[in-house]
Amino acid sequence: MRPQRFIRLLFVVYWSAQVAQCCIHDSLDHKFVVGAQSYHDSHPFIVNERKRRLIDTSEHVETTSITASNTRTLTSTVFQPIRTTPYYDNTTLNSLSDATRNTVFEVVEEAIQRISRALQVVPVSGNLFAERFCTATFATTPPVCYSIAANEVCLEMPIPDAHFASTRYCGSCTKSGCSNCKMSPAGTGVPNTDFLIYVRAESTASCQSGSTLAYASTCQKDQYDRPTFGMVNFCPNKLSTAAADFERQVSTALHEFSHALGFSSRFFPFMRNEDGTPRTSRDANGNPQHTHPEHVQMYSTERNHVVAKMVTPRVRAFVRDHFNCSTLEGAEIESQDGGCIGSHWEERLFEPEFMTPVDSYHNVFSALTLAFFADSGWYRVNASTSEIMHFGRKKGCSFATDKCVDPATEIPIADDFCTLTTAQGCSADARSRSACSLSSTSQSIPAEYQYFTGSPSKGGLNTFADFCPMNVGYRAGDCSISSNLLKLGSTSVNAYGETYCPTCKCTSTSLRSGDSTGWGINPPRQSGCYAMRCIATIDTSSKRTSTVVELTVPRSKTNDVISVYCTRKGDKLSVSGFSGDITCPDPLVVCEYDDPSRVLLTDIDSSGGSTSAPVSNTSTQTSTSSSSQGGSRAPVSSGGSRDSGNKAPASADASKNSQSYSDDGSGSVSNSRGNSRPGSGSTSKAGSNSITTGKIVSGVAVHQWASLWMLLGSCLAAAIAL
Repeated sequence: MRPQRFIRLLFVVYWSAQVAQCCIHDSLDHKFVVGAQSYHDSHPFIVNERKRRLIDTSEHVETTSITASNTRTLTSTVFQPIRTTPYYDNTTLNSLSDATRNTVFEVVEEAIQRISRALQVVPVSGNLFAERFCTATFATTPPVCYSIAANEVCLEMPIPDAHFASTRYCGSCTKSGCSNCKMSPAGTGVPNTDFLIYVRAESTASCQSGSTLAYASTCQKDQYDRPTFGMVNFCPNKLSTAAADFERQVSTALHEFSHALGFSSRFFPFMRNEDGTPRTSRDANGNPQHTHPEHVQMYSTERNHVVAKMVTPRVRAFVRDHFNCSTLEGAEIESQDGGCIGSHWEERLFEPEFMTPVDSYHNVFSALTLAFFADSGWYRVNASTSEIMHFGRKKGCSFATDKCVDPATEIPIADDFCTLTTAQGCSADARSRSACSLSSTSQSIPAEYQYFTGSPSKGGLNTFADFCPMNVGYRAGDCSISSNLLKLGSTSVNAYGETYCPTCKCTSTSLRSGDSTGWGINPPRQSGCYAMRCIATIDTSSKRTSTVVELTVPRSKTNDVISVYCTRKGDKLSVSGFSGDITCPDPLVVCEYDDPSRVLLTDIDSSGGSTSAPVSNTSTQTSTSSSSQGGSRAPVSSGGSRDSGNKAPASADASKNSQSYSDDGSGSVSNSRGNSRPGSGSTSKAGSNSITTGKIVSGVAVHQWASLWMLLGSCLAAAIAL
């Protein structure tokens, strides 16, 4: 008798056990200067403020009516794709190899293009200007600046003098007036810009944590609190020139840019309604009266610990639709101890979303984050740029509120989670085979996150996901990579009848081809990748539409292809020439015909009523407008030097600027000074495609894109015994 040939798949999933360390975004010193930019009079906030003043002063009713009737039209037409200008810090970038430096340029430019397609703002008229920080003021009304900071930085990047507007400061002030007043030199500003991002690549202390890929923050915002200047730093030892890593690095850049554009707990209290009024009440100096943002966040006790939720209208509408749960108040925000609190979506609920604290195998630019930007009041969003997030989709209220694994039964609440280390399946988006991230550590997991009786150290590797064991995708199981196809030894035998292609998807299977007889495969595969096609059908009697999923299974022995047709999720079908069966996938996942971005296209207010929608489904051409806006700055208290801030849109024109200093959104230091702004501006190219050179440092949103379990785990064919 011929002995059985045996292939042992060393299906060792290497969890590059990077225990995700705490992100440092909220641990950094977030200070930002407020500098008024010039906007056309058609800016909706200006129009609505004018209308409110007319009402307050009881001016002519007809005038008020005309202004109000134009507001909706103005809101939809004045917003244009955001113009983001990168300012590259050649001092740090020149220390990189040419290939790595070019990768930074390419990653940044790609991220900027995607943001431009997704977000629109009211464009700055003229050039964008930075404001100098007033370190001391006179106690006048309004306050007058006594001294200005020298060598200002945006987090870690020195701000070039050319970017600053002129600032008025005085040597003496009394009730009768000020004397010995001077104007600081005026720069040229930055043309054609709504947001300027300083780009660096330096191995700073923040890069030494081991899992930090990059970090970013905002350092300046405009008079309406929209971020205008920010900084991002890429950790050099984490940069890769490999083509396979490009998309991951773009996702990292998008994540960090989003922090700088306002996705930060420090900016939540500054969010505005669509008419420009603050969502959180302000004091006399225009600063939020409470660190807890009103009508933005709420706190409750769930699963034995306190959770925070963002409860703005479109965010609430998204999660209700996503989980199919009409009682949800909002989207949960990451709550693990440390710097990630408040500035990321909850990892346990939104694992692949690109604004969670941990890098996923496939990051999703979902409508959830676009909903936040739409609710901020500063942006209009292009809904068509969002991607579908399948993790948790339509899994019900229990998925969003209960523990991922019931400790009493040790049964996972949904198939996104798992309880066996040997479990194999498919990632939530069916783009990859998956493995279970269950493990045991040397230390006990916090009691509220223990799911296994008698095993206090057993749980998922991802601390940010509340230690929930998840089915996670990995590169060796990626259905789009053709080299992942398993062949038996040196033969052409396709044991599972799989296909790996750009559009192939994963499903559960126990198929074994007839020509693999005599081969033993250990461990047996529980999932595979297949070519699939979605076919829409209409029932002639009921007129209802349904979807049939066609799966094609190649047979290596006869060199042909068998097609099977799925009409219902979970059905098990046999395939001629194979033992076992293949499980029909969920058409909601593999066909992606249910578009959640429709929530963004719906007019929603906090009470469920309708309002003007800050959303479009197509991008528009950027337009240029000219106008200048004057004002006086009123820095109100004395303070130290400002050393950090968030990213923001940049552009300004020749006019005067109004600025105030806000520290962490609470204490306010407002400056009052006239800033003359020259109307022209120029930037010089640095590097191959840099726009300017400069150094950046601003409130850090270090996203420790801890690539959590880099399941390098691959099927290594070894020990083939004849």
